[in-house]
Amino acid sequence: MLWPGFFGSLEAYARENGVHPVKPFSLVLVMAYLEVENGRKRTRVDLKEDAFLIGRKASCALVLDDPEVSREHARIVRTATGYTIEDLESRYGTFVNGRRITGPTFLEEGDLVVICGSALTFHGSAIERKKARLAPAPDSVIVSTLDAARAEEQVCVQAEAKLRALLEISGSLQSTLLIEEILPRVLNSVFRIFPDAQWGFILLLDESSGELIPAASRGHQGGVAGPVRISRTIVQQALDRRQAILSADAHADAQFDVSKSISIYGIHSILCAPLLKKGGQPLGILQLHSEQKGRAFTAQDLDLVVHVAGAVAMAIENARLHQDLVARERLVREAELARDVQGHFLPKSEPKIAGYEFFGYYAAARMVGGDYYSFTPLSGGRLAIAVGDVSGKGMPAAMLMARLSSDVRYSAIAFGDPAAALEAVNGSLAEAGIEDKFVTLLLLVLDPVDHTLTLANAGHPPPLLRRANGSVEELGAAAAGFPLNVDRSRGYRSFAAPLAPGETVLAYTDGLSEARDREGRLYGEAAMREALRDAPPAPASAGKAIVEAALRFAAGEPPHDDVTLVAFGRTGP
Repeated sequence: MLWPGFFGSLEAYARENGVHPVKPFSLVLVMAYLEVENGRKRTRVDLKEDAFLIGRKASCALVLDDPEVSREHARIVRTATGYTIEDLESRYGTFVNGRRITGPTFLEEGDLVVICGSALTFHGSAIERKKARLAPAPDSVIVSTLDAARAEEQVCVQAEAKLRALLEISGSLQSTLLIEEILPRVLNSVFRIFPDAQWGFILLLDESSGELIPAASRGHQGGVAGPVRISRTIVQQALDRRQAILSADAHADAQFDVSKSISIYGIHSILCAPLLKKGGQPLGILQLHSEQKGRAFTAQDLDLVVHVAGAVAMAIENARLHQDLVARERLVREAELARDVQGHFLPKSEPKIAGYEFFGYYAAARMVGGDYYSFTPLSGGRLAIAVGDVSGKGMPAAMLMARLSSDVRYSAIAFGDPAAALEAVNGSLAEAGIEDKFVTLLLLVLDPVDHTLTLANAGHPPPLLRRANGSVEELGAAAAGFPLNVDRSRGYRSFAAPLAPGETVLAYTDGLSEARDREGRLYGEAAMREALRDAPPAPASAGKAIVEAALRFAAGEPPHDDVTLVAFGRTGP
């Protein structure tokens, strides 16, 4: 997809040189300016905006501090055929060359605009006036034509050759989405347009550092041009002012101090055009220069370079969008793989123990998460039940969760006692040197023979116990210790309680209680306790009912945190 102004240059160029036109055209307008005289003070004001507002209001482009000036007095508009000025129903009127205007009035070079006590002189060069009558300007490029001295020495390549090269550029830009392939092709075609150019290069702005990085270069003999010869004076002006620059004699041009690079490299004539995004932000620079005296570039050449630069900028943006899309797709694939791997750390099914029922639920806020739960068989028919929450979300939390799963399983089997197992896991995390993450973990050991439950808590929400009569209470809240990987010097305590028939234990992460609806309201622990109290008596059914209640409250709002829930208990009357 090419920038629309690119084809505009083809027709404009073809019309001026007797070549058949190819597309509806547009041409770039140059920047005009006002010389403002107020009393003894004279200032220059560039007409940068398409609609340039003049008045007493502070938001106007040109503020005239005069009580007789209306707040919004007049407006200068850049149109397809030049600049017009219109009065905005001001009290004292707007005058052009001594005549009060009653509607939009075209401005010519040297026109005098009088607004109350201020005199404004409109300026635009002869080249600017010619271009303004031809066609409208693209939104994203402003052309500044600098002094092109000694017109009799200027050399113009045949129109047919330029047109063919421009069409070749358009084809090359559409044939690839790789920036490293686009730019050399462009330079090769540009040198067929301008065979008198000795050097050409494209610099791109590094998005992180803001520095200009050479992306492609070419000499007149072909191949890579070697070290890029840059006049930073010219390049910086083109970037800062968003202007394309033509200098027929860089040494004599009053726009520039004669920089060292111009003198050392013998640069004579320069074409420099900024590569601009659609919104006008710079992407980089396209520059050509000639070292042959008497072989200067022309204003027509500048038009072509500007349109080539617009097409190149569009191609670069498309290529970067494509690269971003490819990178995002790669990240999605990697995240999907990580999700599949993480799924292997979670239980494939619930335990089967006579007289007990189990239910587990897990949902990551992102593709992968940092929540964790497990069922680990122990000696004597016991069962270790773990529910954990790694700080943070996404891939870093998921990686620590994978390590945690193996540490918890090993420690639970090795020590049996929940408190001793937590101390072992805490020591393992500290020795690994993981400093920016902590883990809350609840470890419960169920003995289905004597129907007792022993737990230790490392900074996790205490589990809830629903009695057979429907009352809900916390288990072991007073025995809770610090999260893992916070303080190795403090140990953990175990808490034991009997489990009667009809009682259900609910262990969860705070992603469940902190679910939010579309208005940002919090679900809360009180609502969760109420859902547990009103849930069906069977533990599995109770777990499902609590999850469904939280989802109904969220009403489709995606979870802000990972959600994990484990419900288990004794079946019976």
